[in-house]
Amino acid sequence: MPTVTKSALRMAASAAVLLLSCRAFSAETGIDQGRAISTEVPDWPQWRGRRRDGISSEVGLLQEWPEGGPALLWTATGLGRGFGSPIIVEDSVYIGGDVGEDLVMVALDLAGKEKWRTSNGKRWTKSIPGGRTTPCYDDGHLYLMNAHGRLACLKAADGVELWAVNILELFEGKNITWGISESVLVDGGNVFATPVGAKGLMAAFDKKTGEALWTTPAIPGAKPTYSSPILVEVNGVRQLINCTNKDVFGVDVKTGAMLWKHPQALPSVIGMSPVFRDDSIYIGNTTRDEGKVFRLKIDGETPTVVWTQDLTDTECGNVVCIRDVVLGSRKRKFKEWLCLDAATGEIRHTEANMPSGSVMYADERFYCLTVQGTISLHELVGQKLKTVGKMEVVKGRKDVWAHPVVYGGRLYIRYHDKLHCYDVSRKTDG
Repeated sequence: MPTVTKSALRMAASAAVLLLSCRAFSAETGIDQGRAISTEVPDWPQWRGRRRDGISSEVGLLQEWPEGGPALLWTATGLGRGFGSPIIVEDSVYIGGDVGEDLVMVALDLAGKEKWRTSNGKRWTKSIPGGRTTPCYDDGHLYLMNAHGRLACLKAADGVELWAVNILELFEGKNITWGISESVLVDGGNVFATPVGAKGLMAAFDKKTGEALWTTPAIPGAKPTYSSPILVEVNGVRQLINCTNKDVFGVDVKTGAMLWKHPQALPSVIGMSPVFRDDSIYIGNTTRDEGKVFRLKIDGETPTVVWTQDLTDTECGNVVCIRDVVLGSRKRKFKEWLCLDAATGEIRHTEANMPSGSVMYADERFYCLTVQGTISLHELVGQKLKTVGKMEVVKGRKDVWAHPVVYGGRLYIRYHDKLHCYDVSRKTDG
């Protein structure tokens, strides 16, 4: 009889939890038309997890925190200024940041010790300096974009660069105020990026050589934004979904053909990546004066707006959609987090006096990290939040924009030069 390892049992339990959480909304609505596509790589290999939805399949985690928060295991330093999150694959943690004159990719072991570092072009020196993006891991390689549009492929074992292209130069794109911030996506043999240039809206590259394989025709007048693509399947069709400053759009993953596009609810900069659930995406954007989030049904060639919520301003934080709730934060006029009804967009709960930030979900708990450096743990009771833990990670800041990661029984929080690793595993007897 084969040996069943603890890791295998953990993966099986995690898969069961994930299946239940993904089906909950479908069971209530009768809709089973689409799914967010998970990378074939296990672990936490890309921006916001395997499906880019901010939902971890981790189980066996602390359900409430002790006074002062979970135990700190280690802090890695020397990572440079940056807002990208770590990824974790097998026995390594990968993270990028601006060090000296360059954007640097750093590999750490699971004890926080440096394994290697390498450069991916020049650092960002204009508005709000710092590295922007999160790397993507696939088949022993790392793919990382810098703020100037330089997309590089590195060997994960030692950081050796295999190829690089500049998507802005290649497709005649123009950089934006706060620099290119796209965390690229890999599927099959291709890596995908969104130059939004005169010679191409979106592009696929051979992941082994960097050769451009297809492009989506440009949208006149469109500019890049700060979102990253997601990969979904709707009615049997696999598509990439991303944004420009004007539109949300979907393209065929095989050919790059435009499948649909829809005007943004609030044409502006967009710091939130789309979140997909069943037949719809949830996307938010903001101006200096207002913010909106809307649910867009995309089960056909002509998308339909199901609802628009005028009060939510996600800025850099994204939302999580779990069961029948969409959780996100708003900033402009209020410091609070909102639980929205996923079906109607109605506000079901307001968590007041809590600055805006980013959110992840793992083992029946929300992890909410504010831009001021406080992270809190919340249980969803009905459509309301119950706080079951809180700790201050950094003090006196307003730019804690890197999203937290929960993987392997650990919570990772990055603030510029430092990466903190906490033990959030639930201890059992025996």
